[in-house]
Amino acid sequence: MMLRLAMLIMLSSTTSSILAQDCPYGMPATPGCIPPDQLNQPQQAVPINQPRWAKTWGAIAIDGSLGKLGAATGMVNRRQAEQAAIAQCLANHGGEACKLKASVWSFRNQCAATAWGDIHVSRVGGKSIEIATNSALQECRKYSMNCKIVYADCSRPMRVR
Repeated sequence: MMLRLAMLIMLSSTTSSILAQDCPYGMPATPGCIPPDQLNQPQQAVPINQPRWAKTWGAIAIDGSLGKLGAATGMVNRRQAEQAAIAQCLANHGGEACKLKASVWSFRNQCAATAWGDIHVSRVGGKSIEIATNSALQECRKYSMNCKIVYADCSRPMRVR
């Protein structure tokens, strides 16, 4: 009886080392391949199908002299967002000022707001529309009277998986 128990203990200890072999160089740990330093540690399941998110861009283009604005959100890169905002500014009957580098403001993975006053325009980003709009109004009021929000939106992360 004692002999059987000793053989069973010996067999179970060798079985775990046979089943859990060293991983080939560069391979992550899997149930059949456990790094030597983790042989006697409990293994966690590898998460599958976890969502992956891509950050997106937005942009605002303005023609201050004509009082026109164009905006875009959810674009995959800065250039695409700026081009879309310029195109919308022109479509809204803005002039050549829509195309000026100083007239285009881009933002990534956040909210943005534009406040327009008598003599000043403020474009501000923030974690939420409320933060962005409050900040844009506050900044605009430092330099101008009759400030109001003319644009507010968010460029949020996009789920890719």
